[in-house]
Amino acid sequence: MIIPIVVALVYVLGYASATAESQALANSRRSLYKEYKNQLDASLEKLPSGNTLDDEELYDNYIKQLAGYCQISYCLNDEGGLAELKHNELVFPDKLVPYTPIDYKEVYVDSSGHTNIRYNLTKLFDNVEEPGRIITHGGGEGYMLLDHKLRTINIVFRGTREFSQWYTNLHFKPGRYRPVMNSSEYWDQINYRHNKVLQENMVRNMNDHNYFDCSLSYAHAGFTYVARGMALQVHNELFKWLQEYPDYKVLVTGHSMGGALAQLTSLDLHILGIDNFMVSFNAPSVFSHTLAAAYTSLVDQSPNSAALRVYHFYDLVPRILPYSLYRHVGVPIVTFKRELPHAYTDFRVTSSSRLHGSSQESELADFDETSSFLAQGIKDYLKELWRRRPEILDPFYHRHLVVFFSACNDC
Repeated sequence: MIIPIVVALVYVLGYASATAESQALANSRRSLYKEYKNQLDASLEKLPSGNTLDDEELYDNYIKQLAGYCQISYCLNDEGGLAELKHNELVFPDKLVPYTPIDYKEVYVDSSGHTNIRYNLTKLFDNVEEPGRIITHGGGEGYMLLDHKLRTINIVFRGTREFSQWYTNLHFKPGRYRPVMNSSEYWDQINYRHNKVLQENMVRNMNDHNYFDCSLSYAHAGFTYVARGMALQVHNELFKWLQEYPDYKVLVTGHSMGGALAQLTSLDLHILGIDNFMVSFNAPSVFSHTLAAAYTSLVDQSPNSAALRVYHFYDLVPRILPYSLYRHVGVPIVTFKRELPHAYTDFRVTSSSRLHGSSQESELADFDETSSFLAQGIKDYLKELWRRRPEILDPFYHRHLVVFFSACNDC
């Protein structure tokens, strides 16, 4: 009689313990979910502090210029508005001309006194994992552009016309960040005379930043998947032009989802020891707090590198992913002005809170389960939020920042 009672007692206690653990996890999930919704609401009410942008040259040569490149990327559409031409000319549809700061016919006089075309479009990028998939659903591809006047090599990623397209078609769940370069298959396909130097840089940076071995070094799985699918194309094209123009600066940019891809590409290049200037426009956050700290450290230790995050305060996309899981990178530059044109004095350089390292980041118990919950719970919440977006946030703000990004599609 005693044995059955003991067995029953053990069963009851075990069940109670399991129930308590399950309840604790449920409470943790609800807490994270509530935190995210409160964060979204609060961020719309609190205006960020900061000083007015006072660097007109920075605005004209980097922010406005790169916004124009991102605008042109939307001509990568089903109508074939951009193409690789025989002499690498940059040509885009005439309907974009009234809306863009870029004159594709512009010429410049070089140091020898010769007149040359300013821009060369050298390569269009496709997602090799699923060719055509991203363009069908509204974004993801990009192109490489040489600007001989400013002496820059520009990697430009296209965004999306509708936020809901990439949100419903890409994975929300975080995934471990593993540099695509950390494999023999990658190096077997790279054609660059400085391969050995790049590999040494990669090993040193990955050892110096043990973030990459940390379980909290994760990134948005969907964006990472798309970026990896284009990495070899992007890197090989970049290395080709770096060999011809070794003194040109490397700029990486993108709007919306393209800004997410720009962040991931910029991180890969920093790991390889390639200085670059990254500017994202109205982009979602991509990195975990730990990985964001690693990225910031790599940028800070590179004297010729920088990262800017340009966004409209009333745009939904930059604040759509939960702070509990993801963190923005780059010096934040924000505007509150609705109508174009935007001048440099319409922007404010805001103070950025300190990035946390792995020792300071709160541990997420049952990470996979919690993230799965967030993925579904927040996805359902955001579907409703997106349906009601005209009442809550005007998508006008997502498309109008420095330039009218989707003019090539919507005009």
